[in-house]
Amino acid sequence: MDMTKKLTKDLIEMYWERKCLWQVNSKEYKKRDMKKKAYQEIVMFLRRNGVKEANAKLVREKIQNLRRAMRKEKKRIDSSGGNYSPTLWYYDLLIFVNDQYEDTASISNSSKIGDEKYSDIFCTDTEEDLFSGDDEKIIKEERSTQKALHKVLIKEENKEQGKKLIEEISTETLNTSEFEAVGINFTAKLKRMDYKQQIFAELLIQKVLARGLLGQLSDKTDVTDKS
Repeated sequence: MDMTKKLTKDLIEMYWERKCLWQVNSKEYKKRDMKKKAYQEIVMFLRRNGVKEANAKLVREKIQNLRRAMRKEKKRIDSSGGNYSPTLWYYDLLIFVNDQYEDTASISNSSKIGDEKYSDIFCTDTEEDLFSGDDEKIIKEERSTQKALHKVLIKEENKEQGKKLIEEISTETLNTSEFEAVGINFTAKLKRMDYKQQIFAELLIQKVLARGLLGQLSDKTDVTDKS
């Protein structure tokens, strides 16, 4: 699993924040559910940042490799009597795991710092228990995150259009309300006329509406009686 230097720094930082993966004396270290969740979070972060092939198993292997290199560097420092300066670029970033090796001395008396065959302290869980079903869950969570992000982006992108649409709807609603009020007023007055007057009024209203649709109304337009 190839990663850039910056992404490796981010991985180490996320690893440090999730003490259930490395702090052997903590209560969280014994909780498998917390470990699974921690690996899932790291995997999702890596996938969002371009490492599409990332999964829980590959993340675990990547961390193991980093720690193996760390143990080698620590062995050189210890054997030099303080005359060797570490050249591993992430040594200071991952130094928090150094004291964890001494804490695990009781786990395996045959394990030695710097030994290539040293079993990492977070390998006490079986792969089946720790990683089973993770990828499917991660994919679902990732898709859910992507959908939520997509909605936010659409919302931001259409914010101005949304404002304009709201303004147009408000104006249209206001105009509709005014026309409805005029219609109610006309209806009330028509009801006060006798049947014959209602017919004449309706004919005149239709003529006015027709001329208005044709653009023929002006301040000179009026109703007159024919001689």
